[in-house]
Amino acid sequence: FSLSETEFLWLLRRTAFAMAQQDVRFYLNGMLLVLAPQRIETAATDGHRLACNSVHYPEDLPERKCIIPKKTIQELCKHLQDRDSIIRIRLGQQHIAFLGESSELYSNLIEGEYPDYHKLLPSAFNYTATLPLSTLQDSLQRLITLANEKYYGASLDFADSSLTLRANNINHEEAHDELVIDYEGKAITIGLNISYVQELLQVISTELVTIGIVDSEKSISFNEVGSNNQSRFIVMPLTL
Repeated sequence: FSLSETEFLWLLRRTAFAMAQQDVRFYLNGMLLVLAPQRIETAATDGHRLACNSVHYPEDLPERKCIIPKKTIQELCKHLQDRDSIIRIRLGQQHIAFLGESSELYSNLIEGEYPDYHKLLPSAFNYTATLPLSTLQDSLQRLITLANEKYYGASLDFADSSLTLRANNINHEEAHDELVIDYEGKAITIGLNISYVQELLQVISTELVTIGIVDSEKSISFNEVGSNNQSRFIVMPLTL
């Protein structure tokens, strides 16, 4: 099958950040590629966060799943360009080939059964908060300088029209920031890894982001507001 470099690079960049690094669960050290009727999907998770993106495909592809190694994804992101040139992809049982106009990349596939990530995606939320993407990014950048360098944890306190973020470290230094948000629901506190959230926000392309919350122990969803992108991003909460 074939895709434009722009479209394929879009899938890779918005998914690659969630791949695991040297995880003993070897099948997580790569990206899942899913072929389905009129749809191509990519997914990646390291057990702490999940990214899932898909694009429409004009033909009915035979249903197939494969896991592409992390190193292969990194090389593709390095060499592909945001342009209309076509890249042809040939998928075998144990190998995959990416054929561009001026280069070709061949790779083994990772053997193993990828987890059913759709079970991790919340179908409904008890609380939602909406705020400008840049506002949240700036706040997290201020907090991360004083967060614990082991897990970069921060508490997010959601209340009526406000979000208070707090972080501290082993030196008993503390940072807090308060943001005005559009929030629906009762007061709730969530613990999150700031670094994970920052990486996720870097691939969001809208001015507003909605945070979907089930409860303080379930995965937290970050969604683009006013976008037609078929994308889902979640982060698992921390116990602080």
